[in-house]
Amino acid sequence: MIIAELLGEAGSDEARLPMLEQLCSEDEESARVRQALLMAIYQRGFKVVDRKEDLADHLGGSWRVGPKGTLIVAD
Repeated sequence: MIIAELLGEAGSDEARLPMLEQLCSEDEESARVRQALLMAIYQRGFKVVDRKEDLADHLGGSWRVGPKGTLIVAD
């Protein structure tokens, strides 16, 4: 979880890709890690529209991809 926060703080595109890869990984079973990754991606405002289909199964009911291609908290 701390790694997700550190990558989010880095704020570069080099951080975006590993976070998205881990979030979409079938090997990632921890809901806490997934939430930390989603929060870090959200807080940095990383665009995720290019991975929208991959993310669909991992967003749960709390998140969605907004019109600007970034994560937003679902209503």
